[in-house]
Amino acid sequence: MSRWSTLTTVIALLSIPATAHADSPFNGFSIGGNVGLAKNQAKNPISGVDTGTVKKNGKEFRGFVGYDTLAGDNFVVGGELGLATAGPTVTWSNDEYSYRADPKLAIDASLRAGILVTDNALIYGRVGYANASVKTSLTTPSNSDVASNSKRKGGVLFGGGVEFAVSDSLSLRGEILKKDLGKIDSKQLLFGAALRF
Repeated sequence: MSRWSTLTTVIALLSIPATAHADSPFNGFSIGGNVGLAKNQAKNPISGVDTGTVKKNGKEFRGFVGYDTLAGDNFVVGGELGLATAGPTVTWSNDEYSYRADPKLAIDASLRAGILVTDNALIYGRVGYANASVKTSLTTPSNSDVASNSKRKGGVLFGGGVEFAVSDSLSLRGEILKKDLGKIDSKQLLFGAALRF
C-alpha cells in the first residue's frame, strides 16, 4: 500500500468520530430553564445566640446558557452560566430578636462532565461558583433595627444530574445542586429543559 493510500485511510478513520461528535445532541450551544424546590439554611444568623437550625423551603427558578462537547466516544464536557432566584427568605425569631435573610438574584458559572450511558442519556457532575445578594436584618420586638446589611457573597456550587435528549434540539434534565451563597446554604432539586443548537 502506498504512503498516499495509508494517509487517506488514516484521515478517513479519524473523521468518523468527528462526524459522530457533530451529530450528537450533546455537542454545541444550549439555552434553557429549570424550576424546582430549594431548602435555604442560614449560617450563624445571630452571633452568640443559639438559634438552632434556621431554614426555609421554597421554590427556585433558573435560566441558563451553556456549551457541551464530546471528548472521546462517550465522555461529555461543558460549561454553563446561570441566573436564578436564589430560593426562599429565611426567618427566625424569639422573645428578644427577629432575624431575616432575604436572598436576591443569584448568578453562577460552572463546569460539568459526564458519561453517555446511551446515545441520548447523560449522567453528569457539576462544580463551579455561585453568587447572590443577601439582605440580612436583625430587629427587636419593637422593630428597632439592631443590625442590617446587604452584600453580594458566594462560594462553591456542586452537584449532579441526568439529562435525556428527546431530539437533536431538545433535552430534559433533573439535577441536585448545593450552593454556598455567603450567609445562606441552598440545597436544590431542579427539573428543566434545554433547546440545543
